[in-house]
Amino acid sequence: MDFCADKQLTAVVINPSEVFADAMAMFRADQHSRAELLRESPRLYFVVKEQDQKELDWTFGKGKMVRSVNGIVTEPTPQVLKEIRELEHGKAA
Repeated sequence: MDFCADKQLTAVVINPSEVFADAMAMFRADQHSRAELLRESPRLYFVVKEQDQKELDWTFGKGKMVRSVNGIVTEPTPQVLKEIRELEHGKAA
């Protein structure tokens, strides 16, 4: 007896490390990719954001640098922090 009618059907295996790596790349790429990540997977966005900030803190010192919405590592100026808040609250241009 044949249990599978379609012999071409294959299982899709999702590797969590690849999902995380792709999410980190989106977070670091640019404003559009970062916004897409936030829209598609808010929980993953904030996990990636936290990990990215831990890496920045380890490299530059706690709170010395952040990643702007454009993916650039920069000082946490009021303008940069405002842009991040706007992106995360759906008000980004």
